[in-house]
Amino acid sequence: MARGTTFRYELSKKAEVFFFLDRAVPGRLVEGHCHRATRHNRHHRRCARYVRSGSFKQAGIQGANAKPFSGRIGTLKLAPARYRVKLVAVDDMGNPSSSKPVLRFTIVR
Repeated sequence: MARGTTFRYELSKKAEVFFFLDRAVPGRLVEGHCHRATRHNRHHRRCARYVRSGSFKQAGIQGANAKPFSGRIGTLKLAPARYRVKLVAVDDMGNPSSSKPVLRFTIVR
Protein backbone atom coordinates (compact mmCIF):
# COMPACT_ATOMS: atom_id res chain seq x y z
CA MET A 1 0.00 0.00 0.00
CA ALA A 2 1.42 3.38 -1.03
CA ARG A 3 1.96 5.94 1.72
CA GLY A 4 2.45 9.65 1.43
CA THR A 5 2.67 11.86 -1.60
CA THR A 6 5.16 14.03 -3.42
CA PHE A 7 4.81 17.78 -3.95
CA ARG A 8 6.27 18.64 -7.37
CA TYR A 9 6.99 22.20 -8.48
CA GLU A 10 9.24 24.22 -10.78
CA LEU A 11 11.32 27.30 -9.99
CA SER A 12 12.68 29.89 -12.39
CA LYS A 13 15.72 30.34 -10.12
CA LYS A 14 17.21 28.96 -6.91
CA ALA A 15 15.05 29.77 -3.86
CA GLU A 16 14.03 28.64 -0.38
CA VAL A 17 10.52 27.12 -0.64
CA PHE A 18 8.17 27.30 2.35
CA PHE A 19 5.25 24.86 2.65
CA PHE A 20 2.38 26.12 4.83
CA LEU A 21 -0.14 23.42 5.83
CA ASP A 22 -3.65 24.35 6.97
CA ARG A 23 -6.26 21.95 8.37
CA ALA A 24 -9.96 22.28 7.47
CA VAL A 25 -12.15 22.68 10.57
CA PRO A 26 -15.90 23.33 10.81
CA GLY A 27 -17.06 26.91 10.88
CA ARG A 28 -20.11 29.10 10.32
CA LEU A 29 -20.58 31.71 7.61
CA VAL A 30 -21.23 35.10 9.23
CA GLU A 31 -21.38 38.25 7.07
CA GLY A 32 -19.44 36.60 4.25
CA HIS A 33 -16.61 35.24 6.42
CA CYS A 34 -16.09 31.81 7.92
CA HIS A 35 -15.82 32.04 11.72
CA ARG A 36 -15.33 29.55 14.53
CA ALA A 37 -18.61 27.82 15.40
CA THR A 38 -20.18 29.22 18.58
CA ARG A 39 -23.49 29.00 20.37
CA HIS A 40 -24.50 32.38 18.90
CA ASN A 41 -23.88 31.51 15.24
CA ARG A 42 -25.03 27.87 15.32
CA HIS A 43 -27.94 28.56 12.93
CA HIS A 44 -25.74 30.12 10.26
CA ARG A 45 -24.64 28.21 7.17
CA ARG A 46 -21.72 25.79 7.59
CA CYS A 47 -18.34 26.41 6.01
CA ALA A 48 -14.80 25.10 6.22
CA ARG A 49 -12.24 27.39 7.78
CA TYR A 50 -8.55 26.65 7.75
CA VAL A 51 -6.21 26.64 10.75
CA ARG A 52 -2.41 26.52 10.40
CA SER A 53 -1.17 23.01 11.28
CA GLY A 54 2.49 23.52 10.57
CA SER A 55 5.11 24.45 8.04
CA PHE A 56 8.44 23.30 6.71
CA LYS A 57 10.92 24.46 4.09
CA GLN A 58 13.14 23.07 1.39
CA ALA A 59 16.03 24.54 -0.58
CA GLY A 60 14.85 24.54 -4.18
CA ILE A 61 16.96 24.54 -7.33
CA GLN A 62 16.24 26.11 -10.68
CA GLY A 63 13.95 23.82 -12.68
CA ALA A 64 11.96 20.80 -11.48
CA ASN A 65 11.82 20.04 -7.74
CA ALA A 66 10.10 17.40 -5.64
CA LYS A 67 9.41 17.11 -1.91
CA PRO A 68 8.26 13.72 -0.55
CA PHE A 69 5.64 14.10 2.19
CA SER A 70 4.60 11.32 4.55
CA GLY A 71 2.00 13.15 6.64
CA ARG A 72 4.53 14.19 9.28
CA ILE A 73 6.15 17.52 10.03
CA GLY A 74 9.26 16.65 12.00
CA THR A 75 7.95 14.39 14.74
CA LEU A 76 4.39 15.78 14.53
CA LYS A 77 1.97 13.33 12.89
CA LEU A 78 -0.93 15.12 11.18
CA ALA A 79 -4.38 13.98 12.24
CA PRO A 80 -6.76 12.47 9.67
CA ALA A 81 -8.53 15.45 8.03
CA ARG A 82 -8.67 17.60 4.91
CA TYR A 83 -5.69 19.89 4.43
CA ARG A 84 -4.38 22.47 2.01
CA VAL A 85 -0.79 23.47 1.38
CA LYS A 86 0.49 26.79 0.04
CA LEU A 87 3.98 27.08 -1.41
CA VAL A 88 5.92 30.33 -1.23
CA ALA A 89 9.39 30.63 -2.76
CA VAL A 90 11.79 33.26 -1.40
CA ASP A 91 14.89 34.07 -3.46
CA ASP A 92 18.34 35.10 -2.18
CA MET A 93 17.29 38.78 -2.14
CA GLY A 94 14.29 38.02 0.13
CA ASN A 95 11.64 38.48 -2.58
CA PRO A 96 8.64 36.15 -2.11
CA SER A 97 6.93 34.50 -5.05
CA SER A 98 3.46 35.50 -6.15
CA SER A 99 0.57 33.53 -4.69
CA LYS A 100 -0.05 30.25 -6.50
CA PRO A 101 -3.09 27.96 -6.41
CA VAL A 102 -3.37 26.02 -3.18
CA LEU A 103 -2.95 22.23 -3.29
CA ARG A 104 -5.50 20.18 -1.37
CA PHE A 105 -5.05 16.71 0.10
CA THR A 106 -6.54 14.40 2.73
CA ILE A 107 -4.80 12.49 5.49
CA VAL A 108 -6.54 9.15 5.99
CA ARG A 109 -6.28 6.77 8.89
